[in-house]
Amino acid sequence: MKNISSTFSKENGFTIRQHPYSGNIPVSIFEEFEAANNKNGIQIMSVNITTVSNIRISQCNVYQNGESGLRILMAYANISTVIEDCLIQENKQSGVMVSQFEGGDVLIKSSTLHKNGIYALEVYATNNIVLESCIFTENSHEGLYEYGSCEITSYYGGNVSFLNNTFSNNHNGGIKFREYNYNVGSFAFNMKFNQFSYERYVLSFHHLYYFSNNHAIQIDISHNIFNNNKENNGILIDVVLTDEDSVYIGTNTFINNTANDILTISSSPYASSVSENEVRIFDNIFKDNTFTDSCLNLKSYHIVSVNRNAFMNNQTIGNCELQTPSFDESYSINATHNYWGSSNMSDIIENKENDEFVAYAQNDFGVQNVFGGEITGTFTIKHTKEAMRISRSIFVRTNASLNIENGIKMQFDEKRGIYIQGNLNVDDGESRSLFTNGPVVSSWYGMVFSTKDTGYLKLHNAYISNTEIGIQSNDKVLDLRNITINNSASACLSMLSGAEGHFDFEGSFLSNCVNYGLFLSKYVNASFTGLDISSSYEGIQLITDQTGHLTLYTIGINNSSLCAVHVEFNHDTDAGDITIHDMEITDSQTGFQLIVKNHYSHNSIKIRDNSFYNISGNAMQIKTPRNRNNSIKTGAQRFVDIGYNTFINTCGITCDTWDSVNISFHDNDITENSCPTIDKCFFSISADGFRDIPVEKPQFSSYPKGTVRFNNLLLNKVSRGVVVLDTSYFNISRNIFDNHDSTFDFYTTGYGDDTINAKENWFGNVTLSLVYDRIYDRRKESSLMSVDITPLLLEWKLDCSLVNNCSNQGQCVSPNRCRCFSGKGIMIMR
Repeated sequence: MKNISSTFSKENGFTIRQHPYSGNIPVSIFEEFEAANNKNGIQIMSVNITTVSNIRISQCNVYQNGESGLRILMAYANISTVIEDCLIQENKQSGVMVSQFEGGDVLIKSSTLHKNGIYALEVYATNNIVLESCIFTENSHEGLYEYGSCEITSYYGGNVSFLNNTFSNNHNGGIKFREYNYNVGSFAFNMKFNQFSYERYVLSFHHLYYFSNNHAIQIDISHNIFNNNKENNGILIDVVLTDEDSVYIGTNTFINNTANDILTISSSPYASSVSENEVRIFDNIFKDNTFTDSCLNLKSYHIVSVNRNAFMNNQTIGNCELQTPSFDESYSINATHNYWGSSNMSDIIENKENDEFVAYAQNDFGVQNVFGGEITGTFTIKHTKEAMRISRSIFVRTNASLNIENGIKMQFDEKRGIYIQGNLNVDDGESRSLFTNGPVVSSWYGMVFSTKDTGYLKLHNAYISNTEIGIQSNDKVLDLRNITINNSASACLSMLSGAEGHFDFEGSFLSNCVNYGLFLSKYVNASFTGLDISSSYEGIQLITDQTGHLTLYTIGINNSSLCAVHVEFNHDTDAGDITIHDMEITDSQTGFQLIVKNHYSHNSIKIRDNSFYNISGNAMQIKTPRNRNNSIKTGAQRFVDIGYNTFINTCGITCDTWDSVNISFHDNDITENSCPTIDKCFFSISADGFRDIPVEKPQFSSYPKGTVRFNNLLLNKVSRGVVVLDTSYFNISRNIFDNHDSTFDFYTTGYGDDTINAKENWFGNVTLSLVYDRIYDRRKESSLMSVDITPLLLEWKLDCSLVNNCSNQGQCVSPNRCRCFSGKGIMIMR
């Protein structure tokens, strides 16, 4: 059919319908059609056709129609449609609208699509769409930002190709591609030999959906010219990929474009961390472009190669030619053999790396005095008199080794760090090796150990300062000795995968740690010693849902704003053990806090020979499970041993227990304490409200009572009672009470007929009536428990003759046991 016009129709100007029983028609040709001012200009329809057919429309003039110029609807039809040498303009919605459903190919060739209202081309694709040698100009109304001149939605795979087309002055961008949720077919997207000028965005290609992850898209963007495009608040070319997708961007020219980012490649929210498919960016020219963020912004963890490109753009402070993904120490980008607008390596690095640095392959550790990069063999950094500036992070890969000579000074640029997947050896020597930030006031990243317990990690005699993370280890074994970590923006030393064995830090010092001095996680079966921690939120923290045994000894902690030592065992059925001895904790809000949340298994807690000084809150807080549960294992009691500790200027000890906990609180010195902000500070004893152990019930085991013996409670000042009793669970004997500024030494709060055993204690005199004046019990309120204090301890005298009477350097606190002279404390026990 040829030379036919259809205008002002209420429906379609032309409708070409392929009948399901029309048989094979090799080709239907329609030439020189004019369709104007209709609902749709030309509509092509086919339904459920299994035969092969071809439709060719050429030299048509389709304009000013109410919806689309050409509307092509194909359902399960193997029809090939060719539109050639047509002028399609000023249609209110789309110039060409294509809706395929498992069938049909469309080729639009040598046509002009001009001033169409919303889209020049709107496609719902399942098969092949090709646009070749077409002109797209001034399409889409201004203000319709969510639309592009060409919008394509893919359903069941196929190929979309833009070949040798010209796009210019389209008000709301170039090509917009979206993936349909349930797409399961393969797909290829080709954009070659096109020119884009004076557009807003050029390409928005989003492969987003979860159900699309079982097929790959091959993207080829090559031999295009992009010039004078301007997207002030967005991205010129925005590509979002899934794991299976691969991209080639090659031999394109980008000149005088303006955007936040010229080219961005990122990952779908459903993509995994690292893809095995490639993104290749080769042989492109980026010249005189203006961007507020970056020229290339690579956010996807594909295998990325950026090679043989020329970057000659307008540079401003804060932008960069190449921006990389959020950091992953095992991920790197190959960005070799590019021209970066300078022959000075230090200038290139400054422009090339951003705050979230990713490694760039480099064969040599130093290039033009720019140091850093990957180490894949054995490498030694020699000592130099001058400080060495590290402009690129150092990566020691698996089975590789880095040796650092003693006394070296390394200054790291912002965000740079050392990442060890192999071996590290920082030598001992007379001098300390220095690892710190550069001359600009900023933090470097720190050191990360991730050898999977296969590498050798030795760091001795080193000073590490001004980091974001200090040292962060994913290994269970470390050799750290005589090191200082100062001024870390998070923890100073973190062991994220647990710890096993003995850690002697030999005089190491962790200071000014914003979060934690030593942060432990997961399964810890280890002892730590030889360490001082100062000025942190918490000195040492272990919160775990696993078991283990943590031992801390000969450690000093001061100036913890919350807690010096914080340990929680949160496993549902098993509890860990903890031993703390010979520690000195000063100037902190809380000294030691232990929380155990299950009530099934054995647990041992030993806190001995420690000193607590100037603790504004609780010097010690122990919480074991308080609810009685009939399913506890026979003999599943906990053992708490708190002895030979000194409390100086503290504000209480709290032990929340229940009657399956064996507590021995003995030989502690608690003297001259008061709490200015909590004036009812006291030593309180209870066992979850139970007055006695119900040994007669068969579902519970019989446990011996807790004991409070050989303690000194002297000159404490509280408004209620030094010891508040809510249970008869404890035997209290052989203690020294002399607290003149407190109203009572014992204050009972438990009701009932129980009697508390408090025999053989010293109360400052031997007159029974005066002693009872220091006790508030049933004698003063008939509903309360009573306290049995007879016989009294008649003198304050203990025998230490077998230990030379403490050599006059300490106090005899129990038979033949001495304590060095020290001071004060108050205790709370429940």
